[in-house]
This record gives sequence, structure tokens and C-alpha cells, in this order.
Amino acid sequence: MGFLPEIGKSTEAGRQQGAMSGTEGKFTTFLRGRCSVHPIGEMGIIMSGIAGIYNLDGQPVDRKLLKRMTDVIAHRGADGEGRWANGSVGLGHRQLCTTEESYKGKQPLSNRSGTCWITCDGRVDNREELCTELADQGLPLEVPTDAELILQTYEIWGTECLKKLIGVFAFAIWDETKQRLFCARDPLGRRPFFYHCDQKMFIWGSEIRQLLLHSNIDRRISEDYIADFLVMRPLGPLAEERTPYQGIVRLLPGHFLIVGQEGMKKEQYWHINQLRPIRYADHQEYVEHFRDLFYEAVRCRLRSRTPVGVMLSGGRDSTSVACMASKIYRELGFPNGPIMTFSEVFDELHECDERRYIKDTVRKWDLRAHYIKGDNLWPWKDELSPALPADEPGRPLSQAGIKTLCNRVHEVGIKVLLTGVGGDHVLRVGRLYFITLLHKFQMKKILSLLRDYKSVTGAKPMRIVGFLANKYVPFIARQWFKHLMLFSSMSDTQGRTENLTFSCINRSFAAKTSLRERSRQIPVWRRSSDPVVQKEYNGIILETSCLFIDQYFSLPLSIEERHPFFDLRLVQFLLMIPSEEKHQPGRSKTILLETLRDILPESVIARKRKTYFNSLAFKGIEKEWYRVQQLLHNPYVSTLGFVDREKVAKLAESYKQGKLEAGPPLENIMALELWLRSLSSCNAPMSLSVGSLETKLGKETSG
Repeated sequence: MGFLPEIGKSTEAGRQQGAMSGTEGKFTTFLRGRCSVHPIGEMGIIMSGIAGIYNLDGQPVDRKLLKRMTDVIAHRGADGEGRWANGSVGLGHRQLCTTEESYKGKQPLSNRSGTCWITCDGRVDNREELCTELADQGLPLEVPTDAELILQTYEIWGTECLKKLIGVFAFAIWDETKQRLFCARDPLGRRPFFYHCDQKMFIWGSEIRQLLLHSNIDRRISEDYIADFLVMRPLGPLAEERTPYQGIVRLLPGHFLIVGQEGMKKEQYWHINQLRPIRYADHQEYVEHFRDLFYEAVRCRLRSRTPVGVMLSGGRDSTSVACMASKIYRELGFPNGPIMTFSEVFDELHECDERRYIKDTVRKWDLRAHYIKGDNLWPWKDELSPALPADEPGRPLSQAGIKTLCNRVHEVGIKVLLTGVGGDHVLRVGRLYFITLLHKFQMKKILSLLRDYKSVTGAKPMRIVGFLANKYVPFIARQWFKHLMLFSSMSDTQGRTENLTFSCINRSFAAKTSLRERSRQIPVWRRSSDPVVQKEYNGIILETSCLFIDQYFSLPLSIEERHPFFDLRLVQFLLMIPSEEKHQPGRSKTILLETLRDILPESVIARKRKTYFNSLAFKGIEKEWYRVQQLLHNPYVSTLGFVDREKVAKLAESYKQGKLEAGPPLENIMALELWLRSLSSCNAPMSLSVGSLETKLGKETSG
């Protein structure tokens, strides 16, 4: 058996206070004034893939390896490829074009003097601002590509250019004059960057599979990564430096690298603690500021040579994106309208169906709607697997619908797809906010928020009471309440899920990886002095990291997903304003609804509850029960000593019987199992031996 693993504006004095994070010109500076508007045709964007080799020992670049590293990510860019090599340095690039300008630009590209070369996967969102600054510096550019903008800002400001850039990016710049490589990743980590560094070489790429083409990369599996993945740490391994392989590292969000003959230097250029609280005199100022930022977040993501699509669920987040995009299309007279929407609807599972809200949005803005029947798109559907094996474990509960939707988007010729992903993360009020209110003895506000807590989170209000009780009520008193059967409904779902997870982990594996001690640790790079802000920020980073898994469906179809709610300027603003400005008693996402009241359908504004898809998940486990049992009969995750097979089987039974808390740990275990199996059975360059682990698996299966 083969086996793999071994934000904004500031015009008044009140708005200036807190609108800046640090000194003028910092990367975290918000936009000033109402955002300017430019037609799509004036901008260019590329969603692509990068690759590169820098031989620190001075040996010439292996050009055949560089070509293979570029070819293996052809799915990231079907519109072109390029390579450049000079002595010990080589850069590679795959290109996906979505605008007129992106078709004109080719990478890797150099500056005019040929002393700097760049390969970039990304998008610059503050293009007008940068072009103005570059013109002031004597470097006017006629409709530059985003890569040209980044390269020019580096030429002028060096590594300080990162404080000028707002967008999503991962890039590498070779500076011939300084004989160094400069690599960086955006603050929210929306573009991937993996690398390996030793005394002889620095090798990097957009995907892990590229690095595994090099014969000297350590392919031994990282047991710490597996442990973190299984127990769902506060952020998860997808947002950490660690990858499934000991020889490969992930460049963290908001960090840059400088690599030269003297070695490698790594530094964090963006930190959540750089931001300062934003406090305005009245609520309306927050609303106006949010309106400007959200308008710009959507506008700068509408750049496309083909019509733009929106993933429309009927919820407030995706509806807000669809409505704002339609408003901008009408105001600016975009030629490639109207907006197309893509929605999942349900004829049988009525509790999952949001057709009423979707159709109201379509009618209000005269959208071109496309509907996908979701009743049979249950989790773990066998024939719906990624077109490519993922570099890391995925999220199987979301894959069936995503695959079908991406196919429909591709069929109608859409290359840019906007989503409402991130709305829940940037606009929600977490449980820690209740602790803050409790410390301030604001009991009236706590009671008001509890009344509508279910409509906001889908959970019972008593869960929050249980959460607070677990922190403040003495253990003996909690036990007394439990015996009186008053505490059962107050128990913390997250705590029950965590206990179920740890119960399935092999004890020796947990001890070996110090799992209990590490499971609650939060690295310094994403800690905040404010626990509420830290919790919200961690949730945002986790979601942006997990989105990479979904790309294995969209990228082979040349579709770029864009997420306005993860615009850095918007994220910074929402993290720094008071929680009560985002959510007020009786209504969730207050600031969103007040901002967009004039463009949202009345039914969406008035809806009280969020739709959950638990019934679809339970249908999935029932429909795929035979397959689940097969996978769990002799699973790799058990053979390798990660989990206890019998306890996992009981966990699956528990979920099949309707216990929601069993879902998250089972999903993680199944995702890991499916990932290991897909890699062991495919012919991808990742299907490589893993030494002792491969031997262990072989002995187990042969016996």
C-alpha cells in the first residue's frame, strides 16, 4: 500500500481619535475621506501561483526543477506561465487573468533597470492611493498591473513598502543590487506561501506539492500538526507556521522574510496590537464610516473582464454583498452586468431553504439567478471529491455543495465570484463580550442580549449562562445545580465538544505531543491585549486559512473567489469599534442593517433567525453511513496511532443519533482520514514514502 505522510475615513476631530494606528503612513492607517470611484477597466488583478529557488551555496538553479514546480500548479493559472533564472536564483509564475490589464502583464517581471524581479500572487486594493504616491515620487505608471505596483513601491521604500500596501498577496522579489530575496504575505493571510530553508537553499511556492518535488525536502509527517488539527486548537494548524511535513514551513500572515548569504531574517510587520480603539461621539458616525468601507470593499473586488457572480445564500451577509455590488454596477454603468447569483435551494429539507429571501433580492435588483438543488448534496458524498488532492486536510462537510456550485459558475463563464464569507466573523459578538459586561456589572444589557442570543448564534441562551457559570460559579455549586437538573441545559457545547475530541485521541499520542498543554496556547504573533479582540481576530484568521481548502474546487475551473468582508480596512475598523456598535439588543449585525437599509429587501432586514444546515448534515451521515463504517473499520488515523478506533466508531454513532456536539470532532477525524487516503492512492508528487510511518502502516495492514 502506498502512503504519503512521514480602515476608513477621518475628517472630524472625533474621528481622528483612534482612526490611526500609530504614526501617519503606517500600513494600518485607514482611508481618509469618502472612497474615490474608478471604473473596472482602469485596474488589473491576477490570481495565480508562484514558485522559486535560491541556492545559498551559489550553485546554478536547476531549471528543470523550476519548470516542474511551475507546471505542477497549472491549475492556479491557466492563462499563462513564466520563468526567469539567473545564476543561483530562479522565479516561476502561473497566471490567471480576470481583467484587460492582467492579460497584458506577464510574470516574473523586472523593473526598468533589470535589477529587481518579482513573482506575485495577489491583488492591491488601494491602487489609486499608491499610484498618486508613486507619481509624487516621479514614477508615474500608465494603468499598471498589481505586480508592477508592488515592485515600484519596493524600489522606493524597500521593506517599508508593506506599510503602503492594502490587499491580498504573497510575493517574492529578488534584489540583484542587494543580493537578497524579499518575501511577504498579507496581514490576513489570504494568499499562501510555503518554503523550505537550509544552509544550501531557500525554496518556495504557493502550494506544498511544489516543494515536495525537491528530493532533499524532509517528508516526515509532523505529529504536532496532526495533533493540533484533531483537537481544533483556538486557531488551528492551517494558520500556523507548521505544515503536515517537518521540512516545510508556512510564512505567517503579516510577516516577511529576507534571505541572503548571511542567512534568513523573519519579521512581523503587522500586529493586532498596532491598532488603536476607534471611538466616535455618536452611533451614526460609526454607520457612515462602515458604509464607506463596505462600499469600497465591494467596489475594488468587482474588477473583471467577464460578468461577476455572487454566491447568494439568502442570509444578510451574502445579500449585502449582492445588493451593494448591484448598486455599484448601476451607479458606474459597468458594461458586463447585471450581477449573476448562484444559490443552493432545497425542495425537501425546508428548514434549510432560503429561497424566499433569495428571490426577494433577485427581484429587487433584477439579478440573473442560478439555482442549484442542494437536497442531494450531503456531506462526504463519494463521487464529489476535489479535482486535486489537497495539500492539507479539508472540510468534508462543505465540499459537496462547493464542488457543484463551482461547476455551475464555470459553465456560465464566470471567473470572479464574490461571497458573504466572513460576515459572521467580523460582525459577531462573541461570548467573551458577556464576560466584559459582567465585569462592568451591566446586567441589564446582558439580559437584553440573552433575549435574542439564539437568533444571533443559533444556540440556546442558557448556553451563555452555562459558559459564565463554568468560569465564575464554584465547582460544588455547579454539581448541586447539575443534580437538580438545572445545569444540563446550561452546559457549554464547546466544552462538551472538546471533551469528546480528547476522548478519541490516543493517550500515548496525546502525551507524546503534550496535547493538553498546547491546546490552549496562543502564539505571541496573534495575541491581543484585549481578550475580546483577540478572540474575534483568531476567528477571522482561522476562517481565512480554511478557505484555502475550498480553492481546490475553484482554481482548476479558473474561478477566483473574493470576500469583501475580509477587506483589511473593514476588518480593522470592526475590530476596533465597541462591540455594542456592531450588535444591539433585539437585532444582530445592527451596523450592517442600518448601513444598507435602503438597498436590502425588507424580508432580509426583518428576518429573525439564521439558517442552519444540521438536517443536511444528519442526512449525509445517514446516506453515507455504509461508507463511514468502511472508512472507520481500519482507518489510517487509528493504524498510525493518532486516535482510538473504537471511540471514534462510538463518536460516529453518537452523531448519527443526532448529537450535534459530536459533529466537529468527527468531521476533523474524517477529514484527516480522507486526506491520508487520497494522498496514498494518487499519483501526485506528494505520494512519497515517509520512512518509519510507512513501515508501521505496512506492518499493520499486512498482518
